[in-house]
Amino acid sequence: MKKILLIATGGTIASSESEGGLTPSIDVKRLLAYIPDIKSVCQLDGISVMNVDSTNMNPSLMAAIAQAVADNYESYDGFVVAHGTDTMAYSAAAMTYMLKNLAKPVVFTGSQIPIEALYTDAKKNLSDAIRFACEIKLGRITYNQVLDYSGHLQQLSRPVSGEFAIDTRLCPDILILKIFPGIRPDIFDFIKNTYRGVIFESFGIGGIPNEQNDIVAKIHELIDAGVAVVITTQCIYEGIDL
Repeated sequence: MKKILLIATGGTIASSESEGGLTPSIDVKRLLAYIPDIKSVCQLDGISVMNVDSTNMNPSLMAAIAQAVADNYESYDGFVVAHGTDTMAYSAAAMTYMLKNLAKPVVFTGSQIPIEALYTDAKKNLSDAIRFACEIKLGRITYNQVLDYSGHLQQLSRPVSGEFAIDTRLCPDILILKIFPGIRPDIFDFIKNTYRGVIFESFGIGGIPNEQNDIVAKIHELIDAGVAVVITTQCIYEGIDL
């Protein structure tokens, strides 16, 4: 039977009603008490590393989550992180950089409704995440077909080479800026002197103003100043073609 560690960080899944609305307050022991049947699937332990609303997540807290995985890496076969939904994708992405040569599953999950609520989705989400960390679903995991797109499923199947290591260094001097009609060029002078990298959300497949407000010229100034520039699109589909 595999050993799985549940790492609790707060979020809606671990919240209770308070005078100020939902507040993270449930520790990992109480979370586990709501899914007693999972004991038949794996040997499950839990730790609480923080209890924050995920709107307050930041790089140093992400590093604490990664460190919790690293500190327990040799003792467990997989890890589940109970996390708030607002910034879950950011933390999960950070783990892919912080946890080097990862050969064990680290699964993030959360919920739209607290685990104590009547119609909560938390119990199923938590149980499913633990089962996924065990790679058990009638003896196997069924991957969504979308993973075949762009070779993602193939990437998951590649053997891991090298020893596991942790590197929690993240550069916080990054800005995400949505291009909008009438955006003023002078904001780019501030960016050039303040940030080391900027991600621009352009129009359509890469449209950026280049006449009255010549944003294209300002982007070239950033590049010449050594700022890392990434350009993407505000649109959900089709990608970008500058």
